[in-house]
Amino acid sequence: MGLQYIYTQQDVRNKIFKILEEKVSPNTDKTNGRPSMDLWKILVMGSLRLNLNCDYDRLHEMVNNHKTIREMLGHSLFDTDAPYHLQTIKDNVKLLTTETLSEINKVVVDAGHVLVKKKDKSNLRGRCDSFVVETNVHFPTDINLLFDATRKVIELTTRLCDDFGASGWRQSKHNIKEMKKQVFKLEKVFSVFEPHTEWVCKGKSGVPVELGLKVAILEDQIGFIFGHQIMQNQTDEQVAVPIVQAAKDNFPALNCCSFDKGFHSPLNQIELRKILDAVALPKKGKLSKQEGEYQHSEQFKAIRKKHSAVESAINALERRPL
Repeated sequence: MGLQYIYTQQDVRNKIFKILEEKVSPNTDKTNGRPSMDLWKILVMGSLRLNLNCDYDRLHEMVNNHKTIREMLGHSLFDTDAPYHLQTIKDNVKLLTTETLSEINKVVVDAGHVLVKKKDKSNLRGRCDSFVVETNVHFPTDINLLFDATRKVIELTTRLCDDFGASGWRQSKHNIKEMKKQVFKLEKVFSVFEPHTEWVCKGKSGVPVELGLKVAILEDQIGFIFGHQIMQNQTDEQVAVPIVQAAKDNFPALNCCSFDKGFHSPLNQIELRKILDAVALPKKGKLSKQEGEYQHSEQFKAIRKKHSAVESAINALERRPL
């Protein structure tokens, strides 16, 4: 339905096609050579691949055999003589870069605000939170088991050498210490195939740790996600200002935002107030009189009361895996 709306609204379609022409095929000579894949087809296939979190093989099977998807691509029900080859799909869909999708996202969010007839377009309120995108890795118990087994082998070998008078194992304790140092280094790598995986301590009962990569999102009061940032080797307080500043550059109407305590730092409190008119960022620890008055003000309470709605967006992203 989202793609259908984009295609039927000429002004929205023109803006998105302009972005695609500038980013995807800027050097293509449309008057010479064989025809390339249509920009619309690239957008549809790219959207499918991202929304389904699928590989190119599954995408290849769907665009060739799924009747509804082929209609979305512009084929009739009886148009069976236009198959898509796997390499062609790979070469074209990969042209949709993160930067291109971010520009398209801005157009889509603007169109969404018009569609829901947002009354006050000069008052955009955001709520920011982060969550862990889990990677497909095994929980790292094998490394500890390997260390225990190796340590026990060294200890038993040393004991046997002492019993039978064999030499060469006097440094067994030193060898165990050196091996332990290597294990500590090795425990920081949780996957050979997904090396970006991080050990994220949640500090919550039930799920104390998660293996994956944190992502911060910024959602408006209507439900559109208009900002995000991948947090590689970063914590919440390090991304609060950059994600809000980037969203403010794209959507100048943003004038208010709420956060959790994890995003607090004294510098963030100062910098965010330079960017926004109102900031609901609870402070950790003991509050001063001025801070206590602000956090108990009606404005702060009203903003914080609506902050929990961002959890619904996070749940939707995780379940569909967007």
